[in-house]
Parts: sequence; structure tokens; C-alpha cells
Amino acid sequence: MPQWVRLPSKWIEAGGLRAFRWKAEEGGRETAALLILAVIAHHSVDGIAKLTYEEMSGKAGISRAMVSAALDILEQREVIVRKVAGRGTFGLIAYDPASGWAKLPVKGLYSGGVVQAFQHLTLRHKNELVALKLYFLFAAMRDNDSNYAHISYDKIIERTGVSRDAIRSGISILASLGLVHIENAPSIGSFSGVSQAMYNRYRLTHLDSYKHAGTSGRAEIGASDIF
Repeated sequence: MPQWVRLPSKWIEAGGLRAFRWKAEEGGRETAALLILAVIAHHSVDGIAKLTYEEMSGKAGISRAMVSAALDILEQREVIVRKVAGRGTFGLIAYDPASGWAKLPVKGLYSGGVVQAFQHLTLRHKNELVALKLYFLFAAMRDNDSNYAHISYDKIIERTGVSRDAIRSGISILASLGLVHIENAPSIGSFSGVSQAMYNRYRLTHLDSYKHAGTSGRAEIGASDIF
């Protein structure tokens, strides 16, 4: 498996994750949709993946019925297209290797042919959906030089529709699953009259692991760098 793959990210930057909302008795489908999006991206070559329902079910740790519901959601929201290269193929819409993509880690997430972190999700809790929305946002917002996503809670809310109270729970889930490292970083600039403040920055695990604060330095970030 590759170390990482390209995931089209313009739709995420434009607020597309806001469409994935928890609904009574249906929220698990929204969570499943993001799990399946990750699996499709992980197995894509030039934006196209060939997978069976059984394979997607096993890799994501969800039922075949949930796989079907997830694919319907992703297609309706124009994130993927089915049968792009024949039966059992799925294309990532807006895939362009030249621009508009984010690095998504792959190899380090898998063990025994499945995404180990996904096996611990139940699809029964709203905060699991929050966590996955944050995961995709951090991937899209990640700076390739520092290997961190620098983003404020206000911008997280703006791009995902997640409530402020739920953000911390979502981040905690990502950390407990070993999907994201969180670190405080100093920021220089004018933030409501404060000359210096601390802001969280987020690093996806299993992605360019040689790039982190210990190797690149704890660079201070200005106001313009908080997206």
C-alpha cells in the first residue's frame, strides 16, 4: 500500500463537510459515508478505486447495508461517482494530481487489511461523526512544510458546521484512536489585542512522520496563518 494518497480537497475547503449532519436514527449513515470515502481514497489510483462491498465493509468495520447507504450519500453530494471505469469502480470527483488535493495517510493505518482505528467506531454516537469531519478538515488544511494544520475553533465551525462544544470531544476521539497528534503552538500577531497567544495545531499520524516540531522547529505563526 502507498504511504499516502491524494484526496480532492477543494470541496472540503469550501465547507462541503457541513452537509454531513447527525440526524436521529440516521446519523450513523453520515459517519459511514466518511469512513467509506477514506477507504475509497486509500485504494484509489489516479482517483479511481476498484472495491467490492465486502471489501469496503471489512476495511471500514461496518455492515454491507451501511456501505450501500454511505455510497448513496457520497454520490448524492457529488463526492464520488460510481462505475467510472466499469462495475465495482468508484471515482473521486474533481481529482486532479496537479492541484486541489490533500495528502491522506494510508499504509500506517492498516493492519490485517483493515483500518484498525475504524474498527473501534460504533456509528451510534454523534461525536464519532464530528471526529471524522475534523480528520478530513485537518487533512485539507495541513501545511506541507510544517506538517501541521493550524486552524482556530471559529474556522473549524465555519467549515464543518460542528458546534464549539463538540470540537473538543471530536479531537479527543481522534487522539484516542491514534489518528491525530495535538500540540500547542505560539502565535505572534494581533488577536483581540493580545500580543501572543497559544493555539492548537494538528498533525495527522502516519503522514510524513519525520516532519514535526522537533525536526522543523516550533515556528511561531501569524494571524494570517490561522485560516
